[in-house]
Amino acid sequence: MWRKILRPFGVVSSLGILLGAMCFFTALSPSLVPRTGLLQGVLAGCCFAAGYGIGVLVSSLWRWLGLPVPKPLLLRRIYFTALILGAVLILAALILAAGWQNDVHRVMGLPPVESVRPFTIAGVALVVACILLAIGRLFRRSVATVSSRLSGHLPKKIAILTGVIVALALF
Repeated sequence: MWRKILRPFGVVSSLGILLGAMCFFTALSPSLVPRTGLLQGVLAGCCFAAGYGIGVLVSSLWRWLGLPVPKPLLLRRIYFTALILGAVLILAALILAAGWQNDVHRVMGLPPVESVRPFTIAGVALVVACILLAIGRLFRRSVATVSSRLSGHLPKKIAILTGVIVALALF
């Protein structure tokens, strides 16, 4: 059922979701610099997209190297566990973010942050992450296009590597 709901967004990487959620959580953790909700949202969205991208890259390299992959039933369990853990991490970060920023504000002698900050952070992070993930998917599609056109002339792995190099040059 969930795959049908998520299908318009393409294949969702379990490792990408977990790493993205961990990076999101880390982005909202306390720092020595007080941040507005907008800035925290942009930072959290960028960090989620970076973590997700690293997870997708590691998963792709794993498959490309031909390393063993779990059986479909175990993969499905891993997938839903990753989605649940990712959602819990993101929700926990959003709940704790205002308190963390209030601690920083208190130390700096600034007034406390507003209570709607989690909604601001979540909304901005969602927009930023979606834009960056769309750019990442465009990059992946350009790699696939270039490598498929070269696959008739070059060995498959060299065509893929060339596709990555050409896409990096384009981006």
